[in-house]
Amino acid sequence: MNGLSVLLAAALLPIKTTSEPAYVVTSVTATIRAAQVVHEGAGEDGDGAATVALTALTHPQFRLPPASRQRRLSVRVGGSGAAQARFDLGARPGGPSGHAECSSVLTVGPRAAPVTFLATPAGVRIRLALPYVSAPFVEASDLYPATGPCDANTGARPATLVTARTFNRALFSKRRVTLTFASRRTEPTGDVTYTTTWRVTVTLTRR
Repeated sequence: MNGLSVLLAAALLPIKTTSEPAYVVTSVTATIRAAQVVHEGAGEDGDGAATVALTALTHPQFRLPPASRQRRLSVRVGGSGAAQARFDLGARPGGPSGHAECSSVLTVGPRAAPVTFLATPAGVRIRLALPYVSAPFVEASDLYPATGPCDANTGARPATLVTARTFNRALFSKRRVTLTFASRRTEPTGDVTYTTTWRVTVTLTRR
């Protein structure tokens, strides 16, 4: 076989590719519940909670990273929810007992939710960071004796809610991949105990 024949034969061989499949982030849905319980002293108790539902506003495309590498992308999310709180103040010398409540509608404007894909020997580790949603502040000095909108916010303490999970790489050979994450955190801080739970579902569609 001459040199030309060898080149022609090589050209007819199937081309091998190591390129990872390309995906688009079809959807992201998340539910975040931030609650707090307050005990400021004898007969001074309150609690509050805020729950929001977030969805993806952008749908970026990406490829899985090769072995021992990582890939970062960012999904914009937004949504809405509600907050409510109550505070009971027991009778005390010089003052009567009382009860106050508040409620508010929450709107979470477009926020970045960074996602990191890391290829490991165990599979693909995915780290997702969501914007934090706080429960309304229910200390007596802020709520009692007024009843009206809650002083709820969607910032600080902390800036993001981070969750991570490792998935079998074989899962990504499918045309449609559904990934779920769930986390919970409890933080006692002085008179207040904060509990935050969040659940996220990410759907990827192979291009």
